[in-house]
Order: sequence, then structure tokens, then C-alpha cells
Amino acid sequence: MRNASGTKPAALQSLRLICCEVNTAEYCLDLTEVRGIGRLHQLGFQASLEGVETPTGALGWITSQQNQYPVFDLASQLDLASVKVQPQTHEGFVVLINAPQPFGLRVDRIVGNLEVEPRQMMALPHIVEPTTDKFFKGIVKLDDKWVLCADARKLHRTHPAPIISLPRSSGTRALTIPAQDAKTAKTTPQIMLFSPAQKPDSPGETAPITFGLSLKQIQEVAHLPFIIPVPNAPHYVLGMTNWREVSLPIIDLKARLGLPQQIIPSHQIDPKSRLLITRAPSGLLGVLIHPQVKAFPLPIPYQHKQQRLAVDQALVLGIFDLEGSPLVIPDLEAILTRNFAPQHFS
Repeated sequence: MRNASGTKPAALQSLRLICCEVNTAEYCLDLTEVRGIGRLHQLGFQASLEGVETPTGALGWITSQQNQYPVFDLASQLDLASVKVQPQTHEGFVVLINAPQPFGLRVDRIVGNLEVEPRQMMALPHIVEPTTDKFFKGIVKLDDKWVLCADARKLHRTHPAPIISLPRSSGTRALTIPAQDAKTAKTTPQIMLFSPAQKPDSPGETAPITFGLSLKQIQEVAHLPFIIPVPNAPHYVLGMTNWREVSLPIIDLKARLGLPQQIIPSHQIDPKSRLLITRAPSGLLGVLIHPQVKAFPLPIPYQHKQQRLAVDQALVLGIFDLEGSPLVIPDLEAILTRNFAPQHFS
């Protein structure tokens, strides 16, 4: 093993990171948490070592300064598809983590070291934080890309923490439109109706659901972006993207509201889809939508939905019947801030 800190001293207050690649995705680690770096061929595959059983999930052991440490697959620790490592393989690297009980992480490639200013490290939006262990310190803004920064010391895990559900409110609140400011006081309020993105050539739903938001909540409708997946995030989080130098979380709206459906991976979304950027008091939120949207001046003719819809009532402002189809008004603030995964209701 060679020392990972063999570079010149970092500038005051700067963050020193090491970037690595796993399954074509790039992640970075705080260099202060890295003890050393080795090649994968140094890995020992003994079933046990000096009477000590190999920890569950460990690939084997690696030796550093006369000590031997268990090595885990970073992809597995992030709940990604792991690559089976065979004895005598020479592909890949091991990053030794300087924890109270040091351990190693197998990665595919070491990209390099870099220094960034603290302002380049941004916290993950609350909605994309993993539901169990928080494996990421944040996301780092580089010149040409954004990279997730893993919290190395939390990547040695055995049992995930249980999901804690907060109590949900009962009943459906009435549809309200945000107060207008002085510049738009004389403008007729409008509502934008849209539907979620689908796979190409999708047959569509037998009973389609329409969503509606005030135009005042819409920042922009943009082309389909490059999406950065966030491992171990809640199931309704598709990932994040860079929108005007802001790290924007993107969700599957139907899944977030608890509507039963199969979540479409971002790479299977119809390329004609659009990114709807919305604003709530707590921040921005992205939703992938069908390219056809409609805007209408308020009020629009509607009836209150008589039949109960399988949706988390705490995350909507209202559910209505619009020309025979359900119209759901999401509560963006609740969607961004509530701390539990949506549940299905009968």
C-alpha cells in the first residue's frame, strides 16, 4: 500500500478529495479519511484470518503496515449491482479507510485527487437523502460536472436502520393558489396541467391521472437532462441534475404520492419527455413529464372527487374530477419536506 496523502499541503480551509469510479459512475471521498490505496491483486481471499471470521459481505483481506483489514465492494455498500471478484484478479483498486476499525473499499478505477473550496460542497436536498443510512456528505460542484461525495466511514455497514414513519395528516385540503405579488396582481391566475413521463411507445394508462400546479410554482419546462443517480435514495428519487448551477432533485411524482405503479428508470424514459422545474418555499424540485402540457385561466370547471384515490393525502392539496379523469394538485412543500416514504392506500 502507498500513502494516499503524498501531495503538497492543501490550502487553508480547502477540501482534499480523491475521485474513484464504480460501475461507470464517479464518486469522491474525503482524503483525510483515506489511509492508503492498493491494487486489487493484493487482496487475500482466505475464508478466515488467524481465527477471525471474514465479516459478512467482505471480499477478503488486505495487508497494510503489518496489519490486515477486511475489504468490501463499494458498489455493494451503495446497493448498486456489484461485480464478482475472482481470486488472482488484477483489475481494480482498494481504498483503505481510516476509521476506528479500518477497512478497505474495492473500486474499479482511481480517477485522481483534487482540491475544492468548501462552497463547492453542497448538501443533498432533504428529499434525496437515503431512507436508511446517509452515505453521502453532499455533492461537489466541479468545473464540468457534479460528483457525489461519499461519507467513507459510514460505508462499513451490516444492518440497515429501520425506516421511521412520521404521522400523516388526515383529510384533503382545499385547493388554494399562492398570493400574487404586486407585479402580477392584475394577471389572471393560471393552472398548468401535465402528466408524468412514460417509456417510449408506452400504451398509457387505462385511467390516466392529470396533475396541476399554479403557473406561479413553475420555474421552467426544459429538455430531458443528464441525471445523476443517488444510490440508496428513496425509491421515488430518480436522481439529481445541474440546473443553472443548482443541484436539482428529480422525482417520480406518482411514486412519491403513493400511487401504485412501476417506476421507470431514468434511462428508459421517453427522450421526448421534459423536465418540469417547480419551486416551493423550501426549494426547487424537478419532475419528468409528458411533453404535452396545457395552461388554463382559473377557475376551471371541476367536481370534488367522490371515489377515494390511492394517494397519500398528506402530500396533496386536493383531488378533483376533471371531465371524468382525476386531477391531483400536489403539495410541493410537503413533498419536499416530509420525512417518510409514501404508502399505498386502498
